[in-house]
Amino acid sequence: MKLFNFIFLLVFTVFLITGCSEKNQETAKNNEGSNNVGEIAEDEEDSQFKPGTFEPGNFEPGNFEPGTFEPGDFEPGTFKPGTFSRGNFDENVTISVEESEIVIEVPSNLLFDFDKSELKSNVIETLDQLSEELNMYEGANVWINGHTDSQGDEIYNQKLSEERAREVQSYLEKKVNLETISIETKGLGQTMPIASNETEEGREKNRRVEIVVEPLQKK
Repeated sequence: MKLFNFIFLLVFTVFLITGCSEKNQETAKNNEGSNNVGEIAEDEEDSQFKPGTFEPGNFEPGNFEPGTFEPGDFEPGTFKPGTFSRGNFDENVTISVEESEIVIEVPSNLLFDFDKSELKSNVIETLDQLSEELNMYEGANVWINGHTDSQGDEIYNQKLSEERAREVQSYLEKKVNLETISIETKGLGQTMPIASNETEEGREKNRRVEIVVEPLQKK
């Protein structure tokens, strides 16, 4: 009986020791798992993107300064078509006004006698009026182009067109302010007809002096 009690006590003791050991191991595992979860959460928290920390380095926007371009004194749009008055111009004079230029076509017989390059005395008043108009346009560029018909020698017609253009230029230069107005001439002879040279009416239209004005700004 004593032997039986001793064996029972021994088995019970072993059972208690084994049970406590397994429980301790399970508790240790649970604690270890809890620690790992905390570490993962902490790592996730540290790895979260934080806006506002991006630094673009040496890039410095805003250094470009628009508006430094200076196009000079030219002021487009200041010329208003229709302000160039016809005045005492002969009805056969053609005046066309566009946004950028004025074109005045004067038949040669109003300015010169046949086959001559000296201005007629009765045309002086008209050229004086033209000079007054030109002085209203500061910085104007004026081109005076001489034209003839196709009758006669081509070289002779070329020379005559040049002489007539220079005659008009010479008179206008005495009347306009050459500090603000530029006048140039060109003789085009018979190379640019505006009508047929087969008729007298057409040839009369082709014999002309063309004055082209490009005003930059009217006073």
